[in-house]
Amino acid sequence: MNLKFEEILIQESLISSQQMVSLKNLQKTNGKALTEILISQGTINKKTIISILEKKFNVSFIDLDSTEINYLATESIPKEISVKYCAFAYQLKGKVLSVVMADPLNVEAIDAIKFVTGKEIKAYFGVADQITTLIDKYYDRQTTENVLKNFKIEKIIINSNIETTEEVKDAPVVKIVDYIINQAVVGKASDIHIEPFEEVVIVRLRIDGILTELIELPVNIHTMVSTRVKIMSNMETSEKRIPQDGKFQSFVKNLNYDFRVSIIPTIFGEKIVIRILYKNGVEMNFQALGIRKNNILIINEILKHSSGMVLITGPTGSGKSTTLYSMLNHLNKKDKNIITIEDPVEYFLQGVNQINVNPKIGLSFSSGLRSILRQDPDIIMVGEIRDTETAEMAVRAAITGHLVISTLHTKDAAGSISRLKDMGVPYYLLADSLIAVLAQRLVRKICPYCKKEYLPSETELKHLGKNSHLFIGTGCNKCGFTGYSGRTAIYEIMYMDEVYRKIIATSGDVDEIRENSLVKGMTSLKDECLYLLVNGITTLEEYMKFAYDY
Repeated sequence: MNLKFEEILIQESLISSQQMVSLKNLQKTNGKALTEILISQGTINKKTIISILEKKFNVSFIDLDSTEINYLATESIPKEISVKYCAFAYQLKGKVLSVVMADPLNVEAIDAIKFVTGKEIKAYFGVADQITTLIDKYYDRQTTENVLKNFKIEKIIINSNIETTEEVKDAPVVKIVDYIINQAVVGKASDIHIEPFEEVVIVRLRIDGILTELIELPVNIHTMVSTRVKIMSNMETSEKRIPQDGKFQSFVKNLNYDFRVSIIPTIFGEKIVIRILYKNGVEMNFQALGIRKNNILIINEILKHSSGMVLITGPTGSGKSTTLYSMLNHLNKKDKNIITIEDPVEYFLQGVNQINVNPKIGLSFSSGLRSILRQDPDIIMVGEIRDTETAEMAVRAAITGHLVISTLHTKDAAGSISRLKDMGVPYYLLADSLIAVLAQRLVRKICPYCKKEYLPSETELKHLGKNSHLFIGTGCNKCGFTGYSGRTAIYEIMYMDEVYRKIIATSGDVDEIRENSLVKGMTSLKDECLYLLVNGITTLEEYMKFAYDY
C-alpha cells in the first residue's frame, strides 16, 4: 500500500498524529503547502523532506537559485495558477513542462497546470521562498512589458505639456516607474539611471558598483517617465532646460526608502539618476563592513582620541559614508555632544544632531561648521571637505579640542596630505591636527551559491605565488548570473606618529610619506585586496583593478 507523505512523517516518528492535525488545520487557514509550514516552523528540516520525497516518491529537489530559467516555460502558466499552487515552470522540453512546486505531490495542482498548459507535467520539489520570489520577479516584469506593449499598440501620443499630477498618476507609466524602483531595491542597487537616446531609453542599475541594464523603454514615453519622477520628487515639471535636484520616499516590500534624484538636460531629453538610501537593515558597525580584526583594533584605538582630525578618503561610491556613520555609532554615548553637517543626511542616528546643507539659504559646510563650533560640540562630522574655508575651519576645530571626522577624494591615504596643502592648509597645522587617514575601497565578493575553485593559468600565477588556488563565481539566479554578490570594504590606515608628523611639518612630501608607511608595515589597498583574493573572497578580476592602479 502506498503511504501518503504525511503518513510517512508519522510512521518515521518525525511528527506525532496530534501535531499533524494541528498542521492540517493551519494549512486550511493559510493555504500554504505542508512542506512550507514544516520548514518555516522548524518542525522538520529541508534536507529530511528532500530525502523522503526522493526515496519514497521519486521526486527530485531543484534549487532555483542555481538553476537557469527558461522564461518561455514560465509564460505557459498564468500568474494566478502559479500563486495559488506555489508553482514555477522553469524548463520546457518538447511536450514536457518541468515545474518546481512547494507541494509536488498535490495531484489537484498538477492536473490544473496540465489543463491550462496542455503539457505533460514533471513535478519537482522546491523551497517556497525561492518560488514566490521568482513569481514576483517574473510576473512583475511581464506586467510592465504588457504596459509597454499597450503604449505601442494603442499608439498613445505623449503630450509634452502634461503638467497635472492627476493625469500622470492615472497613466500606465506609474507601473513602469514603480517596477523600476522595485527592481532596483530588490536587486540592492545603489543608483538608477534612466538615459534617453535617439531611438530608445535605457534604464540601468548600479549593483555592487557595476552598471547593468534593466530594461529598454520606447522614446515616446520618456517625457511621462520624467514627469512622473519630477512629481514624486517635488520638482518643477515644466522646467526642462536646467538641472534639478529633488527627493522622495517610497515603500517597497513594506519598508520605507529614501531616494535622491538628479535630473539634467541632454540632447535627447532629461537624464535621470536616482540614488537609493537604505535606511532599513544597514548595520552601522565595523564587523558588518567586513573590516579585518587587526584594522578594527586600530580604528578603535584611533577613536579613543578626544581631539584631532580623522579623514576617510576614496572615490565616490567607495563606502565612505557608511564608514563615517559606523564611527559615529561607535562614538555615540550619552556624555558626548555630536553634531554633523551633511549633504544630504543619509541615515538618522538617535542622539546625534544632524544638519542638512542647504546652499539656497546660504547653509554650506563652512557656514554650518562655524555655527556648530558655538554649540559646545565634543565630536563634529563634516560630510566632505570641498573647499579651502571648510578645510581650514575643520583643522582649527581639531586643534582646539574637538574630534573632527570628515572625508576627502584622494587615491590613497598619503595623497590626502597634498590635497589639503593644495587647499591652502599649512603643513604645520596638518602635522598638529591629523590623527589618522583611512583610504578605502569596496571590493565585490564572489557569490557563495555558485563559487567554484580553479587552478590559475601561468599568466595569472605571475601575480600570485606558486600552488595558488583561486575562486570564481560561475553565475546563478541568486547573483543575476554575475558571479558576484555584495561587496566588502578594504582599508589602508595611516596612523600618525612622530615620524609622520615630522615629514608632514617639514616637507609634506607624499612619496616620503608612502615610503615611511611601507617601513612601518602599513597594509596597502592592493595588499588588502590580495588577502581577499588568496582567501577566496574575491576574484583576480577585482584584484587586477588595484594591481594596475598602484
